[in-house]
Amino acid sequence: MINRASIALLLLAAPAAAWANCANLKVEDPWIREAPPGAMTMVGFAQLSNKGATPLTITGASSPDFGSVELHQSSLEAGQARMRRVGTLTLDPGEVVRLEPGSYHLMLMQASRPLASGDESLIELRCDTTSAVVKFPVRPPQVLKYQPPGSN
Repeated sequence: MINRASIALLLLAAPAAAWANCANLKVEDPWIREAPPGAMTMVGFAQLSNKGATPLTITGASSPDFGSVELHQSSLEAGQARMRRVGTLTLDPGEVVRLEPGSYHLMLMQASRPLASGDESLIELRCDTTSAVVKFPVRPPQVLKYQPPGSN
């Protein structure tokens, strides 16, 4: 777990779209979908890129604003929308993975404080032996059309 002083130092060192501390992980356009008042679960999205020459594995995540942060994947199976927890996410060299509606995403559970549009939450992404703390702004919900992966 990280403490608030470490978070402050990391944020001064790199903005959200800059290189993260996980070796060769680039995090772009991080955001959290605003939830209805009183909701204890929210969803986080971003674009993750491996800019290195070797595979990079995201092994977990945490945040001081949530009791639990898990990586999940949505899919369409036999006409039914499904969601399952994913223990790790490996990005091959040069690979880009979008955490987005209908695909991979961060499940942010047991909110410790209300978060509304305009607020920010710090999320630590853990990679093998290092981690990156990224600032995720909260955005208002948008009407999104669900498209299962590979349906375009």
